[in-house]
Formats: sequence, C-alpha cells, structure tokens
Amino acid sequence: PLRQTIVQGTAADVVKCAMLRVEHAIDASQLSARVRLIAQTHDELLFELADARDVPRTAELVSEAMEGVCETGPSCLRLGILLPVKIAAGPSWGQMEQYAVTPRTPKPHA
Repeated sequence: PLRQTIVQGTAADVVKCAMLRVEHAIDASQLSARVRLIAQTHDELLFELADARDVPRTAELVSEAMEGVCETGPSCLRLGILLPVKIAAGPSWGQMEQYAVTPRTPKPHA
C-alpha cells in the first residue's frame, strides 16, 4: 500500500507539472484565447479548441510540454527521460482519433 501511494503521488505531481507547462506553452504561443483545458482525468488532459486549424500547433505544444516534464521539469521529477505522450483529436470526445505528432529527441546529458 505504501509503495502504491508513492507511485500515485508522483504520478499526480507529474500531471500537475505537465498542466502548468502546457498552460505556459499555450500562453507563450498566443493560442490562449482559442484553447482551453476543460478536463483532467488521471494522466489525460482534454482541451477545447475554438478553431480546428489550431489542432496541429496545440498538439505539438501539449506533446512537447508533457513529454519534457521528467527531462527538464522540477528537480524532484527530473529523471532525464522523455515520457511518451499520445494525442487524439476530434469534433467531440466520443469521436477522437489518434493524432500523429513527431516525437522529440531527448536532450544529451551533460
């Protein structure tokens, strides 16, 4: 039970950090007026976009921000790895399909 609590707590910290990284990335890209985070369930984030033409850029930003949490995030989460991220997009939650985003290459360690 204690090990499970530690793993679940760490996973929750990773998702919270990812949410902050995504928010900063979206704000910096000037998409914040058209992209809203509307739900978080376990390790999934659900966004609503005002314009489908924003899907490619938003998917790229979300993927980069979430993948890099354990590579360049806070020192307590820094494991030097990229986390695999899957992106799906569609006109409604029930109609989402896998959306391909080019995976990042990990940064070399010093």
